[in-house]
Amino acid sequence: MKKFFINGFLFLATTVVFYTAAVMLWGSYLPADMKKNINYRRGSFGFTYTRLQEVNQTGKVDVLFVGSSHAYCGFDARIFGQHGYTSFNLGSSMQTPVQSDLLINRYLDRLSPSVVVYEIYPYAFASDGVESAVDIIANDRINGGDVAMAATVNSIKTYNTLLYGFVSRLFRKEKPIQEQLSITASSGNIISHSKYIRGGFMEKSMELADSSAHTGFEIITPAVERKMQADAAVVQTKDGKWYARSYQLAAFENTLRKMKERNIRVILVQAPVVPAYYALLRCSNEINAYFSSKAEYYNFNEGSSFDEKVDFADYHHLNQTGVTKMNEVLIQKAFSKK
Repeated sequence: MKKFFINGFLFLATTVVFYTAAVMLWGSYLPADMKKNINYRRGSFGFTYTRLQEVNQTGKVDVLFVGSSHAYCGFDARIFGQHGYTSFNLGSSMQTPVQSDLLINRYLDRLSPSVVVYEIYPYAFASDGVESAVDIIANDRINGGDVAMAATVNSIKTYNTLLYGFVSRLFRKEKPIQEQLSITASSGNIISHSKYIRGGFMEKSMELADSSAHTGFEIITPAVERKMQADAAVVQTKDGKWYARSYQLAAFENTLRKMKERNIRVILVQAPVVPAYYALLRCSNEINAYFSSKAEYYNFNEGSSFDEKVDFADYHHLNQTGVTKMNEVLIQKAFSKK
């Protein structure tokens, strides 16, 4: 029996060593299209690396923003600063409630906000959370919170990325990187500028390459229409019911409980999307009922006027014109109650 346990232990240890070595070689040397189950990219799109470096140098703020790219593209610290509020934006690409809970646990004491603005994107509640998990693992510290997050998401891609990141930092000296903080891209007649702004915000400004016949930004194409339909199918079931993963709802409600225990005001905000996309969501009433029962809630898809050809960078992100409009309205509606 003793020999059996010794052999079992040696087999397990050997397997762990060889698997770890394989993951390190796989992640370090194979091209991206051959490593679908690992994604350790420091400084990927969305400025997560820069944002999480900055938050570690930031002290107390009045307002903390969390959520997906709609948060870091939607809440401008400069506008809140003009109204006398200090703030920091902890949004990250495709951030789901599981990652929001992790980041709040990690940085709440440092930032000590009086208000948390929690961006609500229904798609994020239906997401498995893998994209955001590997983004945060690669661009922030690694500790027990990441292990718990990986266990919740329960994806081989997340486990491999976490293992790669842990070993890389243990045996290599990862050097700080400098992200390109201003990016220009073009699509058809539209030129888009993305720029990182201190405080965690990403500014999206747009212009027309040919403005001789200015009719606004034509962002809806047949391909975009198909993408909107595909996204809507993720958010709801075939019979129009809202689909949300149980562990995402649990993480969201866990965050709300912690905020209540610490007497931190929570404001839930659903950022606007283009009307054609919002109209596809037959479950909007169900979504609104749930979130309005949990905390102070503002859905900018209803009772607000955002122009598809003026205010949007794409079908579900605002450009800087739309951001200014939403922020001013939010401050007037929510922060005048202070």
